[in-house]
Amino acid sequence: MKASSFVDLLIRDLRQEIQDGKFGETEERKMSFLVEQLSLAQVPPKQRRYSPDLLAAATMWKTTSPALYKQLLLENVLSIPSIGHLSQLSKALTTETGMSNATVRYLKMRIGNIDNREKKIVLIGDEIHCAQRVEYIGGRLFGNEEGSACKTLFCFMIRAIAGSYNDVIALCPTNKLDAKKIKHEFKKVLQSVTEVGFHAVALSFDNATPNKRFYIHELCGGNLQTKVIHPFLSDKPLFLLFDAVHNFKNIFNNSNNRKQFIFPCFGDKAGEMQQVNKLMAIAVIMMFSLACTFFISVPKSIRNPTHKSD
Repeated sequence: MKASSFVDLLIRDLRQEIQDGKFGETEERKMSFLVEQLSLAQVPPKQRRYSPDLLAAATMWKTTSPALYKQLLLENVLSIPSIGHLSQLSKALTTETGMSNATVRYLKMRIGNIDNREKKIVLIGDEIHCAQRVEYIGGRLFGNEEGSACKTLFCFMIRAIAGSYNDVIALCPTNKLDAKKIKHEFKKVLQSVTEVGFHAVALSFDNATPNKRFYIHELCGGNLQTKVIHPFLSDKPLFLLFDAVHNFKNIFNNSNNRKQFIFPCFGDKAGEMQQVNKLMAIAVIMMFSLACTFFISVPKSIRNPTHKSD
């Protein structure tokens, strides 16, 4: 039997085993890689067609260590894409991140179907930690930011303050999230939603360090304030909010880690500090959270009734 016929038979049998589910998830990935390498080994380099998984993995290897990738090519023990081929794929990468043109077109269409009261919005920002990898989908590479795989997505959302309308409008990949990066993306997003016709009356971020620095140093000039002048509506204020849910979470985690809760006394012992144990601290925080949730859920007409004089 010729060597090529034996390899073809081996490839066919392995593919059948994979289709039959004979391997676990980890083993299946290894066998799929082995099948592709056996197939590519029989094809001249300029005629090879690499799978999306191999292209994504090769891009990650090259990004992590260009010198090691060059050595793998020199050793010629693996059938992997050339550096030039990977560079061409990277140059062809035209994916729209941040506030894309497609999102702007969608918002222009969407704003025509909502009430005027829903056009007053809160612009919400939050970070999402993602898998640090590069993926090849539909002829494009995703997840490659500034020469390395991104590990964070900063997400911008808008939510009507007097209605149910809400949308995710931008996902901004980054390797290192800081106040200047947030400001750069924030200005583009805020300008776009303002030009579409929305009126952002407030920002809402959690109290993570980059967000606090963004508020203090990039928006307030070093002194934290409750509001600033809207950058694109000079006669309107833009209020700066910290997400209350994250504050409750931080209080809970802090008390849980310290195993105690210290708070000021009231009444006759005003000015003194009281300390309770871990379980009591958790109970106090949970009760406070439930009370706030209940207060928010009560209709405004009940929370702030208007009394008419007889």
